[in-house]
Amino acid sequence: MTRFPVAHWAVATTLLLMALPAEAALIPPFMLDSVAAIGVKTYVSSSPGQIPKLEWFTAGTGFFYGHKVKDDPDPLKRQYKVYLVTAAHVIAEFRAEEPGHALEVRINSKDPSGEAQTFDIADGAWFLHPKYTPGRPDDDVAVVQVDANKLSGLGAQFIPDDTMSANVAKLKTIGTSAGDGVFVLRVTSFGI
Repeated sequence: MTRFPVAHWAVATTLLLMALPAEAALIPPFMLDSVAAIGVKTYVSSSPGQIPKLEWFTAGTGFFYGHKVKDDPDPLKRQYKVYLVTAAHVIAEFRAEEPGHALEVRINSKDPSGEAQTFDIADGAWFLHPKYTPGRPDDDVAVVQVDANKLSGLGAQFIPDDTMSANVAKLKTIGTSAGDGVFVLRVTSFGI
C-alpha cells in the first residue's frame, strides 16, 4: 500500500471540492430589486476651465420594506405601505451639507441594458429614529414612505413583512433552529 503525504491528500481533497457544484446564495432574487442607492446629481469638473458634467453622487444605500395593511388569501391582492429604509446618518449628513434639498433614489431599470430609474424624496419627508445620535449605531435608522404603485412601475420590489421577515418571536413560532438557512439584513454604519 502506497502512503500519500498529508499535502497530497489536501490537494486531492481541494480538487475534489472544486469539482463539486457550488450552491448560489440563498437570497431570493427579488431582493436585489429591493435595494436602492440614495444620493444626488451634482456638477463636477475634472479640471479648471472644463465644462462641469452632471454626475451621480451616492450618499448611501437603502432597501424597500412593505408593511401589510390589508390581508387577503390571494397574495397578489394584499396591500402594503412601502418604506425606504436607510441609516439615519446618511440623511443627517446630507441635511447638514444641503439643507432643504431633496435626495434622489436610484434603482435599476427593468431592462438590464437600460438607464437607472430615479425619483426624488423631499427632505422633510424622512423620519429619523427619535433616539438617533451621531456615532450610536443602535438607533441609526431612517425611513420614508414611498408610493408602492410608482415603485412597481419602475420595476422595483419590496421585502414584505408578512412573508419575508421575522422577529425573534416569529422565528420561535415557526420553529427556526440551529442549522436553518436565514438571511440577516441590518442597517449599519458601513451600509446595508
